[in-house]
This record gives sequence, C-alpha cells and structure tokens, in this order.
Amino acid sequence: MGKREEKELHRLEEALLEEESTQEAPNAPSPAWHQDDDLDYDIYNTDDTDVDLAEYSDTVYREHSGSGLAVLVTMLCMGLLSVFILILLKYLGVL
Repeated sequence: MGKREEKELHRLEEALLEEESTQEAPNAPSPAWHQDDDLDYDIYNTDDTDVDLAEYSDTVYREHSGSGLAVLVTMLCMGLLSVFILILLKYLGVL
C-alpha cells in the first residue's frame, strides 16, 4: 500500500473516531426497545436458576463417558467402509 493510501486511511479513521466521540453523550438514554413501560401484560422468567454450580461441576467431572466401545465400533465401521470402497473401485476398473 502506498504512502498516499495509508495517509488517506489514517485520515478517515481519525474522522470516524471523532464522529463517534461526538455522537456519544455521557448520559445517553438507552435504546427505545429497552423502554417498554406501557406493556399491557406481565412478563415472568421461568428459567430454573437454583442450580449449585459446584455440585454440577463435580457431577460432570466424575461422569464417565464410556466411549471406548463406541470409538472401537466406529473405527471398525470406517475400516469396513474403506474396504468396501476399495473393492468397488477395483470392480469398476478405477484402480
């Protein structure tokens, strides 16, 4: 990139930063979609937040995945699939 392009990019960046700083007011009101004071219905949060995180962490840490057998079966299936594809390619005359 040439010197002129770098100068122009730097000038534009400074102009954008200056524009952003002038648009932001110290006590700017929050966006209008946050200020729905005239709702005619009540909204309740039904999320379950009474979970002990330490107990949950211990449960997850102690949980055994038992994935050894699943990995072995997956590897065998991939091997059989590879052999089948090899036989098919030889039968079709590609190999």
